[in-house]
Amino acid sequence: MNYIKEIEAFEDWLEINHLPATAQLLWYKLLVLCNRAGWAEWLSVTNQALMAKIGASSEKTLIEARNRLKQAGLIDFKTGKKGQPTKYKLFSVEEILQKIHCKNYTVKNTVLDTVNNTVKDTVKTTVKSTDIYKHKQETKTEINIENVEPKGSTTDVQQQTPIEPTLTAKELIAELTRFYQEVTGSSDRKDFAYVGGLYNKYGYDEVWNAIDSLKMRILIQPVEEPKSYLAAILNKKSFGKGEKNGIDRGFSKKLSSNSEQRDEAVRKFYSKTLE
Repeated sequence: MNYIKEIEAFEDWLEINHLPATAQLLWYKLLVLCNRAGWAEWLSVTNQALMAKIGASSEKTLIEARNRLKQAGLIDFKTGKKGQPTKYKLFSVEEILQKIHCKNYTVKNTVLDTVNNTVKDTVKTTVKSTDIYKHKQETKTEINIENVEPKGSTTDVQQQTPIEPTLTAKELIAELTRFYQEVTGSSDRKDFAYVGGLYNKYGYDEVWNAIDSLKMRILIQPVEEPKSYLAAILNKKSFGKGEKNGIDRGFSKKLSSNSEQRDEAVRKFYSKTLE
């Protein structure tokens, strides 16, 4: 007997026949035991063991369930002597349906097997004959960021020498966008396009550092226009290497340890920058 075909045949049999739930469960448990026993013709099982498997609280429940299976022609059993296990014989439901439906059921299963085998062989052949390549991006890539959503992309599999996975420009922009939205609390769909423009102009590292500076600024005081503030940081950084986190060394020296003076200094500096 075939384990899967027997289950499918049993479900088909239930479409036109009725069995109590306990009897159905008992049939499944007997099928599992027969499969583990190598499809022996007769299987010996104690009542206590089967009661535990089907969750029966009394022996009467088990007896009623197995009697229903025998009346339906699905099993046969021989009760043992006192203290001895009962022997069970499981009939093939697939063969039972073949006798009822003559050739129809056999043809149905043959067609399904043929289709499944054909599909599996075709898929295997196609996968083996298809070369899958992965191109590693060495430099910053310009992409069209209009109407693009920040989504993850699937990394192709290289069949030959394994190399370290490289993120695409789209994935890098998506990562920057997620960081920006975490910092600002924004959920605007246009954020991806805005951050993508900054990425194309300044590169990944510069934009990440600028967003990190924005994060530190928001911790000090809320920023009403985070995009303008972010652009000001990047513009400031592009003038030279004397900056740190969007604020140059000269300005950093002006910041007082007093929180109120520091807030006021930051506000005045960036107000002039944004004008």
